[in-house]
Amino acid sequence: MKRVSKIIFCTSYLGLPITITIIERFKKSVLIITGSPEIYKFLTRFYPKSQIILFKKTKKILYKNPIRILKNLYINYLLKSRIKILLNKYKNCEVYTFITAFSPQTAYALRILSSQNTIYWKKLISFKFLYKKKFPSFKIFLVMLYMRAMYKLNFVSYEGTDKLPILIYSNKFYKSIFIKKTNIKPDIKLLKNFQKKNFEIKKKNILLLSSAEAVELNIIDKPLYKIWINKWVNSLNSKQIALKRKFYGEKKYFSENSLTELPLDWPANLLMYDFRLVVGYHSATLFEAANAGCKVISLLDLLSNKKNSHHISYHKKYITRNLDKNKKILFPKTFEQFNLMINSVKNLNIN
Repeated sequence: MKRVSKIIFCTSYLGLPITITIIERFKKSVLIITGSPEIYKFLTRFYPKSQIILFKKTKKILYKNPIRILKNLYINYLLKSRIKILLNKYKNCEVYTFITAFSPQTAYALRILSSQNTIYWKKLISFKFLYKKKFPSFKIFLVMLYMRAMYKLNFVSYEGTDKLPILIYSNKFYKSIFIKKTNIKPDIKLLKNFQKKNFEIKKKNILLLSSAEAVELNIIDKPLYKIWINKWVNSLNSKQIALKRKFYGEKKYFSENSLTELPLDWPANLLMYDFRLVVGYHSATLFEAANAGCKVISLLDLLSNKKNSHHISYHKKYITRNLDKNKKILFPKTFEQFNLMINSVKNLNIN
């Protein structure tokens, strides 16, 4: 492999479009680092394994068994030492990261690299407005102390509407690695070419995202969804629709079972360029697709579970506040409005 000039930390599927953009532009001079086995498996299908590093997950330390705690502390120390040895050799590289929330090994790796390289950070999503600062519980406080002692990382404790804690990197951490903000964006033309080259999709017009999470979390009303999906699929040639689930085991509901399904390991945010319309609920793919220029419909209003109206508001804020300027997601409130939106897409008609 040629000398590395670009290092990319891709810790979630949200980072894939920019990651692939950089890889395709700079080819063999790029090194990719991830902590996700799924992302590692996906990227090694298209790029040499020598260019991709998979970090092993750290072990939990909050156990009642002191022997297990000591064992895990030792394993984590070895993982930390491996990262330092592995990355100390890289100098004068541009390092790209999208890190926001808890990912200690990635943050530690950035700290190691920051002494001899330039760190560029891109904010992929806004979500702090959905959380409130929360004084950490004793358990979370211990985790924060451990992260500071082991990796020299600083966090701020937040809490969401689900009352679950989330640790977000503090400004002190970003300053400590001399981070620079970057405006780098996914190259849509390049990604379209990548998609056409690597993902063979039989001619479809509509990408329908899985309803499983929305149904099971009571975000949408299941009986109402049954009426809608059965009516829609029956009134529209099902050959126009492709269903996309996130992972194996996600249940398919009602007429979803009659639709052509795209492979589970194909990320939706790399497939969307081949469709005229993306239909979903609260997935990040919706604002990603809208920002990329696709027509997008969310069914949150149409199929909402009235008992969970606060959750509907929460999810609508999440997907709408992450839209670029002049981009939009449509929210039909009736079946008639939905049909009109579908029919407004050129050469796409459900009648």
